[in-house]
Amino acid sequence: MFKKCFNTLVGKADEFTMAGRMFHAMSVFIGLTLFIKALFYQFTSLQLASTVCALALLLEIGFYYLSRVKRQSLLAAMLSSIKLTFMLILIYLYNGGLSGNMLLLSAISLFLVLLITPQKQGWIWLTAITTLVLVMITLEYLDPVVVQQHYSSRAERFIDMGMTYLTITLILYGGLTVLRKSYEQQKELAALQTSKLQGLNDEKDKVLSILSKELNAPMLSVKRYLHVAQSIDVNPGERLEMEKELNRTLDDAQYLLHNVLLWARTQMDVNHVVLEPVPVADLLKRVVGLFEPKALKKGIEITLDLAEEVAILADPKMLKVVLRNLISNAIKFTNLEGEIGISVTVAAGHCIIAVRDNGIGLTKEKQAVIFSLNIAPNYGTANEKGTGLGLVLCKDYVERQGGNIWFTSIPWEGTTFFVSLPLVALPVSVTPQESNEV
Repeated sequence: MFKKCFNTLVGKADEFTMAGRMFHAMSVFIGLTLFIKALFYQFTSLQLASTVCALALLLEIGFYYLSRVKRQSLLAAMLSSIKLTFMLILIYLYNGGLSGNMLLLSAISLFLVLLITPQKQGWIWLTAITTLVLVMITLEYLDPVVVQQHYSSRAERFIDMGMTYLTITLILYGGLTVLRKSYEQQKELAALQTSKLQGLNDEKDKVLSILSKELNAPMLSVKRYLHVAQSIDVNPGERLEMEKELNRTLDDAQYLLHNVLLWARTQMDVNHVVLEPVPVADLLKRVVGLFEPKALKKGIEITLDLAEEVAILADPKMLKVVLRNLISNAIKFTNLEGEIGISVTVAAGHCIIAVRDNGIGLTKEKQAVIFSLNIAPNYGTANEKGTGLGLVLCKDYVERQGGNIWFTSIPWEGTTFFVSLPLVALPVSVTPQESNEV
């Protein structure tokens, strides 16, 4: 309970800097200490010291508010440090001078100031507070009457010194605990960022490796075709077959480059998601129409099961990329004269789009890495090349739209990919054609 409350007062690591969280923690401990001291002095002869502590407590609450709520941590730390410095003078004058707890408080004040202020200002505060203490001691030595208040009894002095020691110990323990915890949090965050950067770097290397391998083939095909066309007499039938093969190779290369471009944009985080109502049936019909010639070449029948017209909250451009990749993969890995079924169902406020094929399916090993670049290149049933980059894009794009993507697969029987996105009412003024212009 206490730990949860304290962590709430300090703030989360993803909301405040380590310096900000350190200031919040120290502000809590300083406030607690000032409250105890003000209450104690109220029942002693040090009435003015009680008033000073009460005023300082109010100021500390204000500085905490400035940092925690207004997010002005640096300004709050500077003001708090100045307040602590002036407090040393007042405590010295109205709390027994050298016979009081000024030396103990000056040491802990210096610790707190160095803890919450920027590192480059450390030597300034060290010099200022040390000089102040030496000046006050010298003044009392030269003129003892400079001290305005003294303890009324020996017992009062010992109680104050004991309380001061306990509060200083509490502040030191709290400060060092928060410092260690903040250090560990920053260390974990740095390790996480390093791991993430390493992962992105590995993905970049894999994409470059894919590009270097996959673009080499079409370039060689173009070069071979030009060489044959210039040096050898080729009959029209053979030339036509060569051009068909060359055209297929260039189509694959263009498709790969398109996916690489989209992947690069996601890594740079320049793909801004614009969610809007999208009629599912109309978009599916348009995307399927793009692949009918390719499916016809392999004798594949694509069937649509669109029982009802529904609209989903999605980014039309991103959703179109997802559907194109899923349908393209289905055609690629479906056998000649095979079947592909695309259906739309509604469940629990979500629309589920399923793309099913009766192709070669996925092995258990490939299923484990299907949405990553760790998957090895695959070849379709007509020797079409697949790199796996398209499914990486699909997962990223679906999740950016607040949806989910998953699959089921049985080797040599087929695969079904599912995309789930939230349903939304389609405005009456929006026609399907208007909402799907991409």
